[in-house]
Amino acid sequence: SITGGVGNDTVQLNGEVVTPTFSVNLGGGVNSLTTNATVNAKTSVSITGGAGNDTVQLNGGVLTKKLTATLSDGNDTFNSVTDIADVVDHAANPNAANGTILTVDLGKGDDSANVQNVFGNNVKFTLGDGNNTFVLNNINALTLTLNGGTGNDNTTVDLLTANFFIVNLAGGENSLTATNPYVGMLN
Repeated sequence: SITGGVGNDTVQLNGEVVTPTFSVNLGGGVNSLTTNATVNAKTSVSITGGAGNDTVQLNGGVLTKKLTATLSDGNDTFNSVTDIADVVDHAANPNAANGTILTVDLGKGDDSANVQNVFGNNVKFTLGDGNNTFVLNNINALTLTLNGGTGNDNTTVDLLTANFFIVNLAGGENSLTATNPYVGMLN
């Protein structure tokens, strides 16, 4: 568990993290969290940012049952460029259920997110109020939910496989571009 204070904090993890649960609370201020190796937290990963501009950059994979990121108010950035997946080796256990639950709430502010390679059951992104830019690439989920707030949101989804794709971009002038989707039901 890592806890920052009310000032500006920088957390950088360069080695693999192996633990049942992993949590980072960046606190208030202009903060950043960067992982450059795999976070293997069998039960859960929790990332919390307080008021202020927060940046989360996941460069290593995340293996967990549940990942929750709540970045609160401010102009926040959430990027994940490698796999977010369950800890189960599905090649060795093809009948195992993929139970990863990913929830990202960017809060109020002009936020941006670029998320790639998510393999999970329930994947939910809340953009919050503000002018937000959001890019999803290679998302495999039972249910993918995108919620926007007031403001102009620009969302791009590429290589989506989902049984249910729920979109609520709310007020403002919003755009949603989906290329290569395979969706059972769009709502």
